[in-house]
Amino acid sequence: MINIRYQKVNEAHPAILANRLNFAGILCPSHPDKFPFTQFFQQLGNWHGSGINHVEQAVWGDQALVGEQKEPLIMENAQLIALSRQSALRNQLNVVANNMANINTGGFKAQRLLFEEYVMPVAEATEFNRRDHDLFYVQDYGTRTEFMPGSIKLTGNELDIAIEGDGFFVVQTADGGEAYTRNGGFTLDEAGQLVTPNDKPVLTEGGPINFTTADGKIDISRDGTISTELGVRGRIRVVNFDNPQNLVQMGDNLFQGENAIPNAKVRVTQGAIEQSNVEGVVEVTRLIEITRAYTTVSKMIKDADELRQKAISTLGRLEA
Repeated sequence: MINIRYQKVNEAHPAILANRLNFAGILCPSHPDKFPFTQFFQQLGNWHGSGINHVEQAVWGDQALVGEQKEPLIMENAQLIALSRQSALRNQLNVVANNMANINTGGFKAQRLLFEEYVMPVAEATEFNRRDHDLFYVQDYGTRTEFMPGSIKLTGNELDIAIEGDGFFVVQTADGGEAYTRNGGFTLDEAGQLVTPNDKPVLTEGGPINFTTADGKIDISRDGTISTELGVRGRIRVVNFDNPQNLVQMGDNLFQGENAIPNAKVRVTQGAIEQSNVEGVVEVTRLIEITRAYTTVSKMIKDADELRQKAISTLGRLEA
């Protein structure tokens, strides 16, 4: 164990040596953000029962206030670091499970959890004549969306549209704003309006579009122009972004973002739909890796606990 003096826990510190906590071959890239200690300990309490619901107070006592200087307190560093890894693995498992659940969702884009290493601000070894030791926690700080296009499947449905290459369809949200999707499995609602599978109006360059029985057969050309027996009705609006990673997921396979750029060179295919880019074999492999890593960390925590109990038992039998 090491005596830890915490100074301004909410201050960001550079993360270095990103492979220190590379358990089970899963990388923890460096990132300078702060480590969310309060949320971390609350989550641990929820997982492991009421026995450690107040683990933060058990470790830091009455001084467990983020942002204030603390006096040296002894804590089980190895177990807390391992618990931070378990927390990240659990979140990674949720991401993989969501990918697998949407393997057949049109236009769905796979997610990847991003890890970082958090270096403790100050770590002092005051009991031994050796250099101070940095403590490295695992933190998952966000997700990355894989925007690689999925395979295109022919459906024969005249309202199904697949984008070839980059770009997003534009749909109208309930508050009148805009959202973006790659899922081109469109339908007509009761009013004859072109909508997404979740009843969001699909926008053309002139806004939402409605069809009647007089329109007859609907043709959509390669550049997105919509024509019926009544003539040209509009053009499907397709946009792009300088950095799609800045898009924010809002559910229902939709994204929100700013500074959309019209895609003048759009190419679409009528009667086809882009499938999910989730690869089932890859996700199953990741699931196995996560399970093995979680088991390894659990065993490490158990071994550390048994070692501590053995040490206490042995020291308790020694005479002064």
